[in-house]
Amino acid sequence: MKQLKILLVVLLAFAMIAAACGGDDDDASSDSSSSDASSDSSSSSDASSDDMAGDEPAEMLTDVGVDDATIKVGLLVDLTGAFAPLTVPITDGTEAYFEWLNDNGGVAGRQIEVVTLDTGYDVPTHQS
Repeated sequence: MKQLKILLVVLLAFAMIAAACGGDDDDASSDSSSSDASSDSSSSSDASSDDMAGDEPAEMLTDVGVDDATIKVGLLVDLTGAFAPLTVPITDGTEAYFEWLNDNGGVAGRQIEVVTLDTGYDVPTHQS
């Protein structure tokens, strides 16, 4: 009985792995949906193609922390306190990534400025 349970668990694990590694069928579904759309009234498909064709991209909308030269990214981390041994290397890695990103052109021609605040593992500080 114990061997049967082990065998079932192993088979279930392999089935889950196989399902997770399976291919994506989006190509097949998009082909069938496009043929379905063409069978609908021609006025609706013409309207959607007219909307897509020749439109210039809209101007990039920005908000607080973004200007023509920089994008500010905030990091709230526990650099002191109980989680400091864990969060300091993660923060260093994050800052190294943004440094690499800036060296390679940034994002949309803008440089990333990392603003790091130490919350000290204090919940009210996180909330504010």
